[in-house]
Amino acid sequence: QDMDVPYCHLGDTIRIRSLDSGKCLRVQKDGSCDGAGEEKQYETQFVVDLGGPPIASGSIVTLHSEFAGAFLHGSPLGDVHVGGSKCRNYDEKDWRYWMIQKTGGSRSRAASAMPSECGSTVENREERSDSSFIDPALLKAALHEGDIVTLRALNQHPLEVEESGSLVCGRHQLAPNPVEAQSTECSEEFMIHRIGVSNATKHNSTIRRGAQISLKPVRDGVAGFRYDDYVSVTEDEEVEAAGLITDREIIFSIDNAFAQHVIHPLSGALHRGDAEILFSPLWNKSEIKRV
Repeated sequence: QDMDVPYCHLGDTIRIRSLDSGKCLRVQKDGSCDGAGEEKQYETQFVVDLGGPPIASGSIVTLHSEFAGAFLHGSPLGDVHVGGSKCRNYDEKDWRYWMIQKTGGSRSRAASAMPSECGSTVENREERSDSSFIDPALLKAALHEGDIVTLRALNQHPLEVEESGSLVCGRHQLAPNPVEAQSTECSEEFMIHRIGVSNATKHNSTIRRGAQISLKPVRDGVAGFRYDDYVSVTEDEEVEAAGLITDREIIFSIDNAFAQHVIHPLSGALHRGDAEILFSPLWNKSEIKRV
């Protein structure tokens, strides 16, 4: 790490030095560790990366825009917004959940690399599962850099990119006007990328909780799409596929959501139920109880 920079970033190469001995932490090729390393030795170099539980295919997630400081959500009418300034008759916090699902494809070299090149393959993860607190089944389903995914909103419609570049999630299917409901060709597959770590230092391509990501429409879609443009957020909280890799507007923080949070808005209705029963004893018809 550069001594002039007092902090580290993901992907930085660092050394861990003992204040007592002045030596560096060293990892030998056979996996053994000691604290007798020298600065000139390659075995004393480490790469800073994000840890924590992985994001699994099929899980419910939230996407927080770093540019707008709010969550991406799909409205009950099929529109896609960030924040609550354009919400009508609903709370954006109740509609910020997405189900992310891998479609089976991957465009990443790291995702298909050999174990010697990438320490995140299924075989390597299974070998380390005994010493990990993470369920091995979750590791097998974990998303990786370059995976092609779909996102389904709480209204049960997928996130889609129209030919114009705007994003919707069922607007045409939910439109009350038959003219607006006419079918249009959209792409609903996106490639997921991690932000903040260079490709040269991505020794672990797993997408984890809290990771900063970007979403890019896949290339095998409808002709005329601007495939090099990433999903981005505008200043008026609109969402469109018009961002560049250098733009801050394309950054989203992904995190897991729990089922309790998703059904919390329905907790009152679930507690009350959908039916009421009135009954009274045969000896006193005026004594009525509600259940």
